[in-house]
Amino acid sequence: MTNRIKHKVGLAVSPLLLIVMMACGNTTDDQSVSETGDSLMKKGQYEQAIEKFDKAIKLNPDEVANYASRGAAFNMLRKYKRAIKEYDEVIKFDPKNPDAHGNRGYAYANLGDFQTALRDYNEAIRLNPQFAFAYNERGSVYHKLGQYERAVQDFDQAIRLDPQFAFAYSNRGFSYNKLGMYKQAIQDLDKVISLNPGYSGAYFNRGTAYTKLGLYEEAIQDYNEAIQLDNEDAKGYYNRGVVYQILGQGDKSESDKKSACVLDSKYC
Repeated sequence: MTNRIKHKVGLAVSPLLLIVMMACGNTTDDQSVSETGDSLMKKGQYEQAIEKFDKAIKLNPDEVANYASRGAAFNMLRKYKRAIKEYDEVIKFDPKNPDAHGNRGYAYANLGDFQTALRDYNEAIRLNPQFAFAYNERGSVYHKLGQYERAVQDFDQAIRLDPQFAFAYSNRGFSYNKLGMYKQAIQDLDKVISLNPGYSGAYFNRGTAYTKLGLYEEAIQDYNEAIQLDNEDAKGYYNRGVVYQILGQGDKSESDKKSACVLDSKYC
């Protein structure tokens, strides 16, 4: 992955899964509309994609793939309750579909309903023990619950299943930071940056690890990169300001803390 993408600092979110269920026979009107919706999804045009999936469902209410695709679009738009309704329909039709359980778990997790999310992730993994996405997302829930050791175990499994899974390395690095395992965190975040040099959160989290190890110049360099990639992240400015203060560079520290305050009042 080499795209320059921005994420909030902390856990990295896996790309959502589009559930593809191939229909047999000749292409129908609803399939043609659905394919247009899938193309719009790939372009990030989620609202327009939903309009196409709406039309496809009207043409053929029994084609479950359209509900799955519409659910993915709602998840990307952070309309998680709407997404859950779509995946409910998919699971009603196909209760043994691991992707549907995984994506519904993602929606529940983002609504803060972690226990329901865990049930969906557990079911997804039971149905498909090779499901790296589900291990990564379940690990993210364990992390949010403060169960960092269990989170690391899930990230380990996600990485074993997919050694190029940048999001899993990033999340494991974040959990290692929480466990005080800063050298291990740096190793994971090095890997993330090699896979996706445009991910600002990896630089921020590695900067945190460097700070904890007293490697302040390295920390400054990482915070610089994180801010360059995402200049609206208040925490990046604030943490860099803290390191400048440790280094006795009061003017730079004050400037960074003011920038953090402008972006987020909790840093004022």
